[in-house]
Amino acid sequence: MELMKEVGVEPLMAMGTKERLARTAALGLNQELHGIVPKEFEKIYALWDEKKYS
Repeated sequence: MELMKEVGVEPLMAMGTKERLARTAALGLNQELHGIVPKEFEKIYALWDEKKYS
């Protein structure tokens, strides 16, 4: 993102992605799932709903 800023490009998508990843990590799902990533997106969305994540 710093490089993009240096060349005059606002890193909007990169900043949004970074924010989404940080908010998801803060839910503590890695510990709850014991590091096992669900194979279906529906499981992830269900976990987000359970945690009231938007």
